[in-house]
Amino acid sequence: MTKAQHSDLKAVNEFLSERMGLFFSEQRLSDLGRGLKEACPELSFARAEDLCQELLSDKFDRNKLRILAQYLTVGETYFFRDPASFLALEESVLPPLLRKKRAAKRLKIWSAGCSSGEEPYSIAISLLRSIPDINNWEIKLLATDINMRSLERAREARYSSWSFRSMPEEFISQYFSEEADGQFSLNEKIKKMVKFDYLNLAEDKYSKSGIPNDLDLIFCRNVLIYFTQAKAKDIAEQLGQCLHPEAYLFTSANDSARFIANPPQNLERAASTIFKKRN
Repeated sequence: MTKAQHSDLKAVNEFLSERMGLFFSEQRLSDLGRGLKEACPELSFARAEDLCQELLSDKFDRNKLRILAQYLTVGETYFFRDPASFLALEESVLPPLLRKKRAAKRLKIWSAGCSSGEEPYSIAISLLRSIPDINNWEIKLLATDINMRSLERAREARYSSWSFRSMPEEFISQYFSEEADGQFSLNEKIKKMVKFDYLNLAEDKYSKSGIPNDLDLIFCRNVLIYFTQAKAKDIAEQLGQCLHPEAYLFTSANDSARFIANPPQNLERAASTIFKKRN
């Protein structure tokens, strides 16, 4: 990589950090360069250098940014990733929450940065396991991501065995059907519990994107690690604004470590990776 190319990548990195929240460390600038190169054909550029120049001229429109995001976000996920979080959800968080909501029978949940859908569908399965009369409840489970291809996969809800590497065998047989090509299709009942939509956490205004401000739970795990520390804290503040008092934000260990010494003002630590909205 020449000095000029390195300089362009650093400038593009700053632009993407501001517009998309994506940040590549010095050690990962080569990953950024590779993603830009792979995006060129779909974006009608002959060279990555030309793509960089248009990005830096600020002529890139919103649709092009959405396409570019598909080449720059990895989306590594699987069902019931970090089992301790789902154990806490089912044993510590949902029981008192369900008692509190028993009269209204309404729950609002958001999976922010949902990738290909394994997380929100895991949440839906946890709800099925925890609410015996779930057919009498109004469950709004929204899942958003910046990667349109990942959202298409999530809506399709067909997965390979790699997505089940921490999922008990009985869960697979209970909630999925194996197809002739070796893929597993999710039960339609669970599939219909989740609504998927595009959202850029770094740029979009959450309220204008249809995100309620009285959510009961937000899952935003293994997402904030891709942002600068300042942007991660800003997003955590905005997530907190979407929760009603005493509701919960689930993060990952790497996410929460980014603001553990200086937590968002509207959140307080409830567990190692779980934050609670202040009253």
